[in-house]
Amino acid sequence: MNIALIDGGYFVKRLQKHWRPNVYGNMNHWNTKFENSEIGIDELNENLFRLMDNDIKYLELIMQKIGGFDKVIIMYDGIYGRRGRGKYYKNYKRNRSGIHALKHKGIDITKKIERCLFDPYEIRPNWKSYMDETKEADDLIAEYIQDNSVDYITIFSTDGDMYQFLKHPHVTLHDFSKKITKQYVENKIGLPVEKYVCWKTIVGDPSDNLPGMKRFGPQRAKELLSEYESLFEIPVEIFIIYHISDIVSKNTSQQLKDYRAENNLSLKKVKEIYGLWWKKIEDGKKLDLNKLEYEDLCKIVPHNLNCPFEDYNETLSNQYKIIKLPFVQGANKT
Repeated sequence: MNIALIDGGYFVKRLQKHWRPNVYGNMNHWNTKFENSEIGIDELNENLFRLMDNDIKYLELIMQKIGGFDKVIIMYDGIYGRRGRGKYYKNYKRNRSGIHALKHKGIDITKKIERCLFDPYEIRPNWKSYMDETKEADDLIAEYIQDNSVDYITIFSTDGDMYQFLKHPHVTLHDFSKKITKQYVENKIGLPVEKYVCWKTIVGDPSDNLPGMKRFGPQRAKELLSEYESLFEIPVEIFIIYHISDIVSKNTSQQLKDYRAENNLSLKKVKEIYGLWWKKIEDGKKLDLNKLEYEDLCKIVPHNLNCPFEDYNETLSNQYKIIKLPFVQGANKT
């Protein structure tokens, strides 16, 4: 069977646009006219219905271009859907509402769809919809994929977390304007799509307020995951970061220069052996070093530096659990 799974976030975004203030012809425009007694309730309902119907027709047009579907299923976010992930990172998606995830109660989008005179659980005849108040839409999508491995599934979503599903040969992805292919994702991250969750864990996701790993961008994440099979095979020392102040750096600068002179090492050579951090310390600049780099520095400098450090391993492990689908509280690393 050919199945279309639609991320209910599509309707969230469409209705946000429809209810923006001061936009001629949107839902807010017609509601304002109604509140000002310029139009009656019938004309208001007619326009709300028309605008929502246009959004649904757009979905139908996309699906028609792709091909016929035996089932169309919409998955909505539950109003408490963020709370499970909030146990691992309380600021998950806090950038969107200002409320930390453990206390977040979302808007029930089905009520807004009903306001437009549509049944949110049967928007079109034979279309079905699901919501679990404790889960997000991508969790429901993930569970459906997991339970229906013989069906050919097309996901309709703009959520980058859906990229991880492209490791399944029976799953394709469409972002409402174009097909997102496995090759597209692999070209973007420079890694097999199977490593997408690990890559995103390190890089972070600003849209979900996940910071990732400090000092690590897409290229560094790619290099690490090209060398190691997964996030959990990378040495933990890489994710323990020591903060070298400019004062410590200046006090240490001459000792590094003396070490080079005593061992007849050029600046180019020590960069090759130890890394780019060497020159920054010689220049008296503040910087961050991972534990392996810091230990190398401590072997050269005779006195104890006592620099403060942060261990990001637990944070990254928790963010991995948040990103990996389906989300399972207390899930083992896989």
